[in-house]
Parts: sequence; C-alpha cells; structure tokens
Amino acid sequence: MERIAVVLLNTGGPDSKKAILPYLYNYYKDPQNLPLPFGLHTIGAFTTALVQRFTNMRETYRRLAYQSPLLQNTKTQAISLECVLNSTKTQDVHYRCYVSMVYWHPFSDEVMDEIKEYGAERVILLPMFPQKSFKTTYALVKDWLLTAKEENLTAKTQVIDHFYDKKGFIEGLCAQMVTSMYRISDKARRANLPKPRMVFIGRYHQPRFKKLGDPYESEIKATAEAMIKAMGGDHDYRVCFQPAPTFSSTIGPTIYDTLKEAAEDKVPVLVVPISYAVEDPVTLIQMDQIYAEYAEKIGVPLFERAPTISNHVDFLNALSETIIAEDTLINIDTYDDDLKQKIIWNNKDD
Repeated sequence: MERIAVVLLNTGGPDSKKAILPYLYNYYKDPQNLPLPFGLHTIGAFTTALVQRFTNMRETYRRLAYQSPLLQNTKTQAISLECVLNSTKTQDVHYRCYVSMVYWHPFSDEVMDEIKEYGAERVILLPMFPQKSFKTTYALVKDWLLTAKEENLTAKTQVIDHFYDKKGFIEGLCAQMVTSMYRISDKARRANLPKPRMVFIGRYHQPRFKKLGDPYESEIKATAEAMIKAMGGDHDYRVCFQPAPTFSSTIGPTIYDTLKEAAEDKVPVLVVPISYAVEDPVTLIQMDQIYAEYAEKIGVPLFERAPTISNHVDFLNALSETIIAEDTLINIDTYDDDLKQKIIWNNKDD
C-alpha cells in the first residue's frame, strides 16, 4: 500500500500572550514579509514585531484571549480531509494529513519527523490559501523546501498551489453565504432598505508584489466573478482588501474605502471573505468586530459577515478529487526553479 502524506501549510499564530512577540518576529524575519538590506534584517524584524505587538495586533489578540484559533481550525480541516480522502480513494493508497506552520508551532521540521515515522512515499503540499501569492503560497512552499533540505526528506513531493477556481470551492463559498444573505436581506426588507451589497474581501497585498507579476489580485477578482456568475450574475458587489498593518502598504480599495462608499449609498453590506480558507483572527476579530464597529460608526445601515469555506463538504470533495486525480499536481523540482525566480530566497537562519 502506498502511503501519501498531505500537508496543509499555513502561517501559524501565537498560542499564548508570551508567544505573540516571537511569532511576529518569525513573521518579519522572513525577507518576503519585510525586505531590508543585509545586516539590518534581524534588528528590523525585532523592531517591527515589537511595534506590532503593542499596536493593532495587541487589540486583536486581546479579544481572542491571546490565542489564535488558526492551528486548531486547520487541524480540523486536516482531519476532515483525511476522512474524505480515505473514504473515496479508488486505489491501494493510504492518506494521512498533517498541519505545518511557518511562523509558529508546529514548524515544518516537527512535521517532517512525523512524516518519516509514517513512512510516506510521497508528500503533497497544500497551502491553505485559495489564491496563489508570492507572500503566502510561495513563502510557505519555500519554507518547506529549505527545511526538507536540512532534514534530508527525500520523499517525492508535489504541490497544489491554488484552488480558487475549483468548482467545489466556488459552490461551497456560495453555500456558506446563504444563511447570512437571507438574514441581512430580511433585515433590509423590514427596514425598507436596498438589497445588500456583497463585499468580497481579500488579504492585504503589497504593491511591490503586483509589480513583480504576482497573480493574487487577478485571482481574487476571478473568484468574486465566479461566485457572482454561480449566483445568477445580477448582484451589486465590490472587491476590496484588508488594510495593511503598520509599516506596510496594500493595493486597494481597502475595506474601509468600501464601507465608506456603502455608507454614502445607504446600502447594507454582506462581507464575504474569499481568501480565507478557515476562521482566523482577521475574520473573527477584525471583520466581525472591528470592521463592524467602524461600519456602524460611519452609518452603514446593516453589516453582516459570511463564514469562511472551512469544512464545507463541496470544498473537501474538491480538494480530495484534486489530490486523488493527481493530474494537476506540480512537481516540487519544477516549483523550486519557479520560486527562485520570483521571491526573496534566504536560508532559514539568515
């Protein structure tokens, strides 16, 4: 029986108040997130992490009792996907799903030890970001490649580097919207307000990546367009992005720009997170609380947020079908060459 390890890659998040600073330091130590001249990177990463620790990040994690839900939610996805894979396989194969984080535990070296013990003959990397980006997808794969070299992981490795265009992903997102859309539409009708405007939101994205040819923005827009088409095509909607944290910039419009427009138009808003595969601090705190509070403050008549795709059956089936079919999996050697041309390449200890 062939043993295949499927690794759900994500960024990670602090699991305690004490972990916030080292997590942020690890994040900004990656030159992909904070490009600085050689010799300034360590002090720059620490300074930026310290500032973030005591500014916008502090309030977000305070509201979460200083513990990110990202790891547990991604583990739940891994368990669910493993069940679907092993119940729908058509050949003599056993799948085991793992969760590997880049900036906090479990780190990739910890997961590789488990994979070696499992005896996997093949590894399939699954970055849990629907749209491909230098900042997320490529950075996660880069971390795995660097660690695999250090840990001498020799199993054949393949990558699924996006899934925004999978039919099951789009259908799952639309299905997740139904309850929220019904609820806000009913409130709007009772208050004699216009039909809600759908606001599709992506993660913040630095303009420097766009200049390098990053496909993220176009894939975000393609996701929104696919959802509108799946829902009949006649809907009022906008596409926007999460505001950038301290010392960063983002392509626009931001969610704040879009909410201001909705307030001026006196139209209800349904926020749809299309670049978030699972609930995390951004969706649970920034969207559900901070953006909602801002919307109320500036006069948006109604505000609702649709849930992330998470463990929707259509999504899990789409991932399972992609993994089992194998025809769209990318060989890691090819991906390695592509990565080196597009992102900042560094040793893990730099």
